[in-house]
Amino acid sequence: MTAQPPLSLLTLRHVIPHPLAIEQWAEVRPLIDGRDVLRKIHPQGMSSCCRRELAGPAEGRPLTATEEPREVELSNNDCVTGCCGGVFVTIHRQGDRVIWSSWRNTDDIRAPVPADIHFDAAQYDAELARAAADHDWEEPVDTVARLLTQAFTDSGWFARWNCLLESVDPRREEPEAVEVYFRAADDPRGCTAGYAYELPVTRHEPAEEQARRFVARIRAGLPSCGMRGSESVGALPGEARGSTCSCVPAPARRPLGPWGGHDAPGRDPRSKQQRTNSCTTASVSSVRAHATPTSLGPTPLTGRYVMPGRA
Repeated sequence: MTAQPPLSLLTLRHVIPHPLAIEQWAEVRPLIDGRDVLRKIHPQGMSSCCRRELAGPAEGRPLTATEEPREVELSNNDCVTGCCGGVFVTIHRQGDRVIWSSWRNTDDIRAPVPADIHFDAAQYDAELARAAADHDWEEPVDTVARLLTQAFTDSGWFARWNCLLESVDPRREEPEAVEVYFRAADDPRGCTAGYAYELPVTRHEPAEEQARRFVARIRAGLPSCGMRGSESVGALPGEARGSTCSCVPAPARRPLGPWGGHDAPGRDPRSKQQRTNSCTTASVSSVRAHATPTSLGPTPLTGRYVMPGRA
């Protein structure tokens, strides 16, 4: 009988990204037997597994192992991997083991990749659950983003006003804030505009209190920017009686570009918003530049609704 390969130990570590990284949720980096495997084979890369993806059901998390093998993106260059490359591995469950196999490094095809790695399935599942429940690493902006995500997802508040909550994102670039992105669920004119609340976060007040206040303030109004009752029916967010709303396409979450990873030398010094606007593949800069924000409530992604009352 052929002996099975030895078992390795998986540990997941949260790492705060660079303030100019496209993905602002914390990286979740896999350590195998205590070593950061991505640091060795993709030293300038960012983990493609982020904290946002650990918040949902276990079966939807990127590193969840099933009997059906599936290829998982492990790292990227702060860009889409189809453009700038990354590291991929196939994950599947086989009996009481989880196996990482068929590694691919499209960032540098010359770099050697690991051999198949075997984990004890029980330890593997327990580590994924532990990392999902771990909040000790959080900075205030992470805590506020997590609590807002939970509050709006659990309550279905945006859906009641015929809007779709697209994402809640921390922003680490000064001044720190949490950005809440949403859009109209449907529009008879055939266009859908994206909108955002920008909620300033301070390090001088408990994050839980800031999140509670932000939720209360947003729920006190409407995503349709101050309209009451039936006035909001069928309207795009940002529209009020007698006003017009520019129909603006939302930019890509991770636009293509030449910048490197979170610690890459020669990082593009422009802000994330500037880099997003100049992205040639997103091609939305000229459209966004001509949109006119309304004066009530959240505005199209050309502008921001800044929640007043920063502590």
